[in-house]
Amino acid sequence: MPSTLTSGVKDGKQSKKIERNTRKHKFIEILLLGVAVIVLMIARGLSTAQLENCADASLSAAMLKA
Repeated sequence: MPSTLTSGVKDGKQSKKIERNTRKHKFIEILLLGVAVIVLMIARGLSTAQLENCADASLSAAMLKA
């Protein structure tokens, strides 16, 4: 019984199975990378908004004291 990890010349079906799994692996890898980029962009936007909110709060507190 041939191994599924080797792409033998005699057994073409198993080599196709390996190629298909490789394509699926690459597709999932690219998909996860895209999701990670989206999450990082959202986190960056939220942290920027939070910094602007803190700056506005400090400015309004200074205006109230004056």
